[in-house]
Amino acid sequence: MKDTSIQALLQQGITLAKAAHGKSNQQPKRTALERARLKKQAREVLIQVTELDARSVPAWLWLSTVIDSPADKRVCLENVLALEPDHAIAQKGLAQLELAPDANPQKSRPIAARPQPPSSSAAADPPSPPQTAQPNEISSSADGCLFCGRPLPSLASACPHCLAPLVIECPACNARMDVEWSHCTDCHQPLGDYRRGADYFVELATQYEQQERFRQAVEALQIAECLSPARTDLPGRLGIALLRLGRTDEAIDLLTAAVEQKPAGSDLYLALGRAYLQAKQPDKAHKTFKLALNIDPQSPAVHLALGDMLLERGDFKTACTHFQAATRSDPENGHAWAQLGTAYDELGQPRQAVTAYREAEARLSPELIAWQTVHRRLQILSPELPASIAGGWGEFTRQMVGPLLVCLLAVLLDSGLRPWWINWSGWLSLPLAGLGSLAWVSASLPQNPMVSLLIGPEAKLERSSLRPVLATVGLVLWLLAMGLIMLPVGQSFPEAPF
Repeated sequence: MKDTSIQALLQQGITLAKAAHGKSNQQPKRTALERARLKKQAREVLIQVTELDARSVPAWLWLSTVIDSPADKRVCLENVLALEPDHAIAQKGLAQLELAPDANPQKSRPIAARPQPPSSSAAADPPSPPQTAQPNEISSSADGCLFCGRPLPSLASACPHCLAPLVIECPACNARMDVEWSHCTDCHQPLGDYRRGADYFVELATQYEQQERFRQAVEALQIAECLSPARTDLPGRLGIALLRLGRTDEAIDLLTAAVEQKPAGSDLYLALGRAYLQAKQPDKAHKTFKLALNIDPQSPAVHLALGDMLLERGDFKTACTHFQAATRSDPENGHAWAQLGTAYDELGQPRQAVTAYREAEARLSPELIAWQTVHRRLQILSPELPASIAGGWGEFTRQMVGPLLVCLLAVLLDSGLRPWWINWSGWLSLPLAGLGSLAWVSASLPQNPMVSLLIGPEAKLERSSLRPVLATVGLVLWLLAMGLIMLPVGQSFPEAPF
């Protein structure tokens, strides 16, 4: 273990020891039972530190403060003096132990003799760790295992009979504590009630999975299976956890056994299919995904997994069908839209690919690699103007002037280049052409400043479904304006002089 990890564990043990003695600023008022539990927890952590680093003077010193047996306190203090012979606190502690009467000498026997310090004669060789004693098997605990009731060693962290852990790691902060605690003493994460047995460890496994700590999740589920062998839901759950941990062969065995039990849900077939993919067995994976679809034909996860597999095998048309089904069942699934865009891209349908990519870009987080891939592909298939140009008056004016100039020239030509001959229909066509041009440009250039003035700068018109409607309205108005110009509506021109 790295030195930083050992130091962090040491600091945790010291903090627990201080809290057990009422020297912590956090929750200074504790009951006797809480202090006893803190002392036991500190003892377990500090013993773990001494096992990892036998030369840790602070670990031995603080361990002596949370051990009740005078003989074991003596061993810890003698270990300190073996490392630092002039340590004043250890000398004072030993002196107090000499003066204290031993109420029950039969129950207070030393664990081991005082360790000898490293020899000074072997200067050429690196010093070896002192042979420090470990207070692991002092006596048997009066209390039995919390789960099976059998007797335990006083410092046991797991039951040797039912294998249930008596000390767990907090899913949120990794702090070690007794299973009796319903909340983490460091981060106050709810841990549940250990008296629920297998359900307690299943819920603990769920918390581990949420933190992506799959090894601890597998261990918790294995304990739950030992405590409740008759539960039929645990093999499948354990198989899914093993699959996430990368233990594919074990996952396949458990998931195969789980799906043979009736009824089996589509999630188990989905996990088994993914396990077959990891094991490089695509034919079995395809068959398993088909079975999952028979159970739940609308499952977006199954359609997506089957589409991903077919996309890798080059069957883009069938993959596209499954991705379409996934987006219909779950329209907010950005990954499904991205894969659908990829399938369209491979089929040589750029317009459909752009539509799917835009849907994916709107739903995926910009921090994801998938979003960056989709964005780059969109810039190739449908490059957008820079924001400074798309939101400026220059580009907006340029796109507005074109259609308006066409209508104005048509009006002038229709009046024989004489403005005073322009009829009312001609004058009416000009504002209609302006409105049509504005709607058309707003659809093609949704970030233009006119849109910001009319509907606000926070409007997301570029992602709105109104863009096709605006484009259609703009085109209809512009064509109506041209119709008023081209068709003689109540127009009468003066006769040309001869």
